[in-house]
Amino acid sequence: MTDQPPDRPRETPPEEQPSDRPRGALPAEPRSGVPGGALPEEPRSGVGGEAPEQPTSGLRNPAAAVRGVAIGALCLESIVILLSLQPIRILDPDVSGGVLGLVAGLAVACLVVAGLLRYPWGWHAGTALQVAFILTGFFQYAMFILGGLFLLVWLYVLKIRSDLRKPARFDH
Repeated sequence: MTDQPPDRPRETPPEEQPSDRPRGALPAEPRSGVPGGALPEEPRSGVGGEAPEQPTSGLRNPAAAVRGVAIGALCLESIVILLSLQPIRILDPDVSGGVLGLVAGLAVACLVVAGLLRYPWGWHAGTALQVAFILTGFFQYAMFILGGLFLLVWLYVLKIRSDLRKPARFDH
């Protein structure tokens, strides 16, 4: 229980004193652990107390955001490649099973590379996949068109990635 005798009212610490806040509302927390709520000086990064780096965008984690877009593009590409197998087989009945297996392997490779985009070389592998997808156009001409469209999407993702690496310009 408490160490105070029962005839003496319990003293409440200053942070628990009744205030004008509504019942059930949480007490306001100080802005920092420093007495008086003063904010500590921001840590400086770099050598010799240089100014901290400029933000690259309004995103919390721009690298993860662009990686998510790239993963979505590669997954969509994989689905399109798998769905293209049947039209390839119908349009060219003489196509060998090896060619269809190669195209299906390309779809699986898209999914594998999507998981490897956390590594810098994964982006290069993604670019190589786009070239390989265009080269499947030699088996069926429509694949040139699909490969070209996905190459444009991939180039756009790479441009976004490049733009997010540059310092942001907040003109107000």
